[in-house]
Amino acid sequence: MALVIGKGIGPPAACKRKNDERGNSGRYRAVIGCGEKISGTAMYSSFMSERECHMRIRPYIESRDFASVETWIEDEKIHALWCADLIPYPVTKENFHAFLEKNALEWTDSAYVATEKSGELIGFFCYSVNAGEDAGFLKLVIVDRNKRGSGYGNEMLKLALQYAFEITGVKTVRLNVFDENAAAKHVYEKVGFREDSIDRNVFSFKGELWSRCHMTAAKRGPEGSDKT
Repeated sequence: MALVIGKGIGPPAACKRKNDERGNSGRYRAVIGCGEKISGTAMYSSFMSERECHMRIRPYIESRDFASVETWIEDEKIHALWCADLIPYPVTKENFHAFLEKNALEWTDSAYVATEKSGELIGFFCYSVNAGEDAGFLKLVIVDRNKRGSGYGNEMLKLALQYAFEITGVKTVRLNVFDENAAAKHVYEKVGFREDSIDRNVFSFKGELWSRCHMTAAKRGPEGSDKT
């Protein structure tokens, strides 16, 4: 199953990122891989897996990446689990990029992809920062359908958390996921997310009622304890 989030994906407030952290497009310029450094900051952290990492994250490039992401949303259920129908189905380049632009303006979202070091796309997610609450927010998380269940989602989320905690400096990262998407919720729990609350029966899909789980991952201290 795709790694997805539920409805109500924006945080309650958002901040604009500093201009010196952005490229001309308004997206972060950083390309992050396991064990790498950015501006002298060690990018390997305690929550990274011990096995060798072959994944990087970089900003989403519309002209290059949409064709791959589009193929991962293979049916209406995956689409609903992924975006709670906030993007019309089927996803087109026009409606997808209009939604990304809207969220960038409203929530300061930036879109990212995860790639193999060869450049092959593995996954996609959006990330924003709420400066007032010192919290990050992940949304629209999805992995190549041919790579699901093989640990790629786990590794991508670890890199996303690394980026959130070490580069954007937040103390917590939040996301929403439908309880219908048990596989995604399990992966989130494996990388450190814990359920805070659940909204019962808030989304309808073809006669089914899905509940939305709110989850949070806290930054780890030097000895592995939650750093609050």
